[in-house]
Amino acid sequence: MKIALFTDSFRKDLGGGTQVARQLAFGLSKKGYEVLVITGSTAEEETPFKVLKLPSIKYPFYHNVEIALPNVELLKELKNFNPDVIHYHDPFLAGTMALLMGKILKIPTVGTIHIHPKQLTYHGIKIDNGVIAKKLVSFFGNFTDCVVFVSKYQKKLYEELDSFCVKVIYNGIPDYFFVSEKRKLRNPRNRILTVSRLDKDKNPEFALKCVAEISKEVPVEYTIVGEGNEKEKLEKLARKLGIKANFLGFVPREELPELYLSHDVLLNTSKTETFGLSFAEAMATGMPVIALKEGSAPEIVGDGGILCEEKVECVKKAFLKLYQNPELYFKLSQKAPERAHVFRCERFLKDYESLYEEVIRTSVPR
Repeated sequence: MKIALFTDSFRKDLGGGTQVARQLAFGLSKKGYEVLVITGSTAEEETPFKVLKLPSIKYPFYHNVEIALPNVELLKELKNFNPDVIHYHDPFLAGTMALLMGKILKIPTVGTIHIHPKQLTYHGIKIDNGVIAKKLVSFFGNFTDCVVFVSKYQKKLYEELDSFCVKVIYNGIPDYFFVSEKRKLRNPRNRILTVSRLDKDKNPEFALKCVAEISKEVPVEYTIVGEGNEKEKLEKLARKLGIKANFLGFVPREELPELYLSHDVLLNTSKTETFGLSFAEAMATGMPVIALKEGSAPEIVGDGGILCEEKVECVKKAFLKLYQNPELYFKLSQKAPERAHVFRCERFLKDYESLYEEVIRTSVPR
């Protein structure tokens, strides 16, 4: 089977949907499938599959994210590659090109949606309330053989797509995260870790305020992994709050398991997660999660952590429970990798293989 994957960005220093596209490309290639990745111009690494780099411009809202632009080589390259299926990630320009190429070449298309409808409201479009993203995804759905959402929670956000072929496929995480047997029950359990893009839609200011309040009760070490447009502002806020926060910036994904193992609790206060890779990664290492009762967290975290209202006091109480109660910490540390097992990469790849076979078999020319 030949698969053409369209994604605006393919950089290893990005998270979310980009990491999922990368996991899919490398995983499918390793299983013997022929893969062509069509992406923006900043993809740099050597890969076991071909990468067609298109001209690109910077995406205005996110750090290091780009938007791929079409060029005259695209149609020629796709004709030569002759894919059995085209798969795009998110309804942006790369997705638009994927639909157009699928239409011209009569190739079935699959589209994975990673975005939350309300993400745009965090970037100055206050009147949007999710309408633009919903309309965009609905429009793309009209020309896509099957639309994939990354959680049941996310699927419910796009209810107008019920008339289309819609599936839920959980994201997958690499096997190297499943190292929970190496986790040691430390005393004190005071090392908090956040792994997140540092932008408004991830609610990072609230996390800092929670850590500041926790620090009034017990001494904590707080580490933040990730880049974003809010990083400098957050560093200033941490100093203002009197928090000794260690901002590590980008950390290669293969180095994250050691970071998870060297910390005790994952704190993620995002309200717009549609999946939450850091939830699954942390739990795979046996790390309990503290998250909000919003977004995908209740579905993804399950018994692997504690869910809170968006109140500083609630988050503080959750942390103190884990800090003061080793039995509870141990219980959640055992439950976490059990929950994360659902998100193994092997299952993720099999689900997409089955979907590709289905759309190739049943697709109707549009």
